Parts: sequence; C-alpha cells; structure tokens
Amino acid sequence: MRLSSWSFYWSEAGRNISRNAVLALASVSSTAVSLLVFGLFIALSMNVAAVTSALEGQVGIQAFISDQVGATALQTMEKEIASWPNVKSVSYIPKGTALKNLVKDFGSQGNFFTPLSKDNPLLNAFFVKAKSPDEVPAVANHLKRLSGVSNVSYQAPVVDRLFKLVTVVRLVGLGIGILLALGTLLIIQNAIRLGIFARRREIQIMRLVGATDGFIHWPFLLEGMIFGVLGGAVSAAIIAGVYRLYTHVIRTSLPFIPSVAESQIDHLVVPAVVLFGLLLGYLGSHLSLRRVRV
Repeated sequence: MRLSSWSFYWSEAGRNISRNAVLALASVSSTAVSLLVFGLFIALSMNVAAVTSALEGQVGIQAFISDQVGATALQTMEKEIASWPNVKSVSYIPKGTALKNLVKDFGSQGNFFTPLSKDNPLLNAFFVKAKSPDEVPAVANHLKRLSGVSNVSYQAPVVDRLFKLVTVVRLVGLGIGILLALGTLLIIQNAIRLGIFARRREIQIMRLVGATDGFIHWPFLLEGMIFGVLGGAVSAAIIAGVYRLYTHVIRTSLPFIPSVAESQIDHLVVPAVVLFGLLLGYLGSHLSLRRVRV
C-alpha cells in the first residue's frame, strides 16, 4: 500500500474526529473507564495471588511449647513428631529466633519489638509441615494431645479462603470488564456511524470513481483504533500512578504483605491495557462498517 494512501487515511480519520469532537471525547472516556477497571482488577488479582502463593509456601502448623518443657523433653518431642507417617518435616523455633523473625517481617517498624528481647513473651515452638494439605487438621489435632503443647495454630483455612478470593476477584473483574467493553463497543460504533452518515455522499462519489472497500474503510478503522489507543493510554497512566501509590503505602505501613513489583505492572498490565483498547477500537469500527454496509 502506498505512502500517499496512508497519509489520506490518517488525514480523513483526523477530520472525522474533529467533526464529532464531543462523541469522540465520550468514546475515549468510555474506553478509558472500561480499561481502567480491567487493568485494576488484573493488578488486584495478581497481588492477591502473590499473597496466597507466599502463604501457601508457609502453610504449616505451629505447636507452641510451654516454658516448663526442658531441652531433653524438646528433643524427644521433636523425634516423636518427625516419626509420624503424615508429617513431612519438623523444625524447632526458639522464642529468641521467633522474635528476630518478627522484627525482620515488620521492616522499619520492627524496632518497636526490640525492647521485648529483655523479657521475651513469645513461646518456643515446633513448625510442622504435613505431607499434604488435607492432612494438616489431623496433624494439628495430634499435636494438641502432646504433653507440653500449650497451643496449636495453622494457616491452611486462611489460604483456602484466599484462593477462593482470587477466583471471586477474577470472575467479578471479568464480568464487569465484559459489560464495560460492550458499552464501549456501542459508543465507538455510534461515533463511527455518525462519521459515515456525515460523509455518505463523499463515499458514494468515491465508489463511482472506483474506490475499493479498503480505501473507504481504513479511515474509519483508524478512527476507532485512535479512540481505543487514547483510552488505553489514559487508563494505563492512571493504573501505573495508582499502583505506585499502593506499593508505597504497603511497603511503608505493611511491609510483611508481599506485593507485585511495579515493573511487572509496567511490563504486563500496561501494554495489555493499551493493546486491548486498540482491539476494542478496531472491533467497534469494524462492526459499525458491517452494520451500515459501507
């Protein structure tokens, strides 16, 4: 295709947009809102999945041991737990180590726990991993019956809930995204259709002098793609800014909660949003051209 043809297509697309500036603005705004919701739900889903994955790797049972249990009894207890057929591993965590881990997990705010080192209120514990998640409750119940165990806790139910939350977030995001995408397609279709009606006489003359369908269609296709790319660019910029604010708040206030790096959002979500906007614009224009049979 010749360069002069592309120059004509771009100039005609620009002229169509300027003729219907209000509807063009509505198309870009609608696309931006749809893609903003789409992108934010992707980012939210990625972060919930990251938290779930981190917790899944830490799923185990903590059996807290009374301070009255001596070193010899602790060794005997550890060997007994390791011998159980449904136990994968067992490790002893002294309360001093537990306090150090607590300080580390809270990052800059961990200094608040430093004074506790003089009179550590934490308990020694065994961290036990079952051979399968289904066996965690059985192992936990077995641990509760051991002499010297003051309390037993495990995070398996929390992880299960988080997995369900990831699924719900994805389904809700998908549903809202589909509805907003359909609304955006309708708005882009109407904008393109108005441009076609405004130029219907020119189109008839172009057909009479031998213009091909592609020569007539491309300016309108470009117009729709411009709407999609502009809407995608606006939403991508907002998503990148909002996510940086989110990670700053998380890392400052809740450093123990894992979050997806900004680079992943920039390299995955932002391009996906712009490309999806381009696709929406193209589909809206294509459907409009088919319906009015230009």
